[in-house]
Amino acid sequence: MGSSNVIVGDAATDTAIKTISAPEAGGSQTFISYPHGISINSDIDRIVVTSTVRPSDLGAPGETVSVIEASTGKVLSTHKLSDTASPSGVSPVEAVFLPNAEPALVYVNNMFGGNVWAGVWDSGDSQFKFRQVFDFVPTQQGVPLEIYFNHKHDKNVYHNGQPWLPRRF
Repeated sequence: MGSSNVIVGDAATDTAIKTISAPEAGGSQTFISYPHGISINSDIDRIVVTSTVRPSDLGAPGETVSVIEASTGKVLSTHKLSDTASPSGVSPVEAVFLPNAEPALVYVNNMFGGNVWAGVWDSGDSQFKFRQVFDFVPTQQGVPLEIYFNHKHDKNVYHNGQPWLPRRF
C-alpha cells in the first residue's frame, strides 16, 4: 500500500521477481492505485488487485479492481465496482478467488461501500464480468473487511468492522 506498485515474488526463495507499476495518470483506462487486496489464480494466469485507500490517512478511497496477466505483469483491465457516480469512494479492500471454482470466481469487498461484488471469468473473451452480489447496508452492518471460505468451499464468511460481526453465507 502507498504506491501504484505490485511486487511479484517467489514464495519458495522469498525473492522479488518483478514490480508491476501502473499509476493512475493521463486518463489511462488501466491503472493500479493504493493496492491492498491481491489474489492470484494460476489456472487463468490472472491477478486481481484492489485500489483501496491512501494508507497514511485512509483518504483518496478507490472504486476499482485491476486485472493483471500474471505471467507478463501486464495490467489488462480496470473495473469500477460501484453503480454510483465517480468518485464513489467505495474502497475495494479484499479480493479472494473461490478455490476450484469453474468458471473462476473472485469476490471483492467494498469497505466503505458496504457491499460485495463478484467477478466471474468468461473464458470466451478472457475477461471478468463484475456485479454486486450482496449489500450489507440494509442489515446495519458495514465495512466488510475480510473473506474466508469453509473447507468444502461451499460457504463463505465476511468479517465486518461496524459492528464487528462475522456474516456467513
